[in-house]
Amino acid sequence: MMNTTKILLFAILLLASNTQYASASTYINPGDIDHGASWDRLGSPYILNDNIYVQSGYLLNVDKGVTIMSASNTEPYTLTIDGDLRIVGDDNEPVVLDSLGQIYLSNSNVDISNAVF
Repeated sequence: MMNTTKILLFAILLLASNTQYASASTYINPGDIDHGASWDRLGSPYILNDNIYVQSGYLLNVDKGVTIMSASNTEPYTLTIDGDLRIVGDDNEPVVLDSLGQIYLSNSNVDISNAVF
């Protein structure tokens, strides 16, 4: 009985510590990233609750394995970048942009690789 309890406890701790497949939804509201942000896999998916704007002079950095989506299927929200945008996925973990309205780029430095639109 004691060995079964130890094995069960070990399995629970192992699953809880495995962050490779962990994810949490992060809701993005207007004003949240006006001054730039870095989005990583642990906060994914990033769900836009409204149209989102990044000001000139700031960077939105999106790491591999991140999903960005709109909270509304009936009125997809847009991402407007007057600053810089860096989306860098890889072959095994692309960045996925799902159900967004449009992405507007103005006076921006843009680096996008291995992204799925």
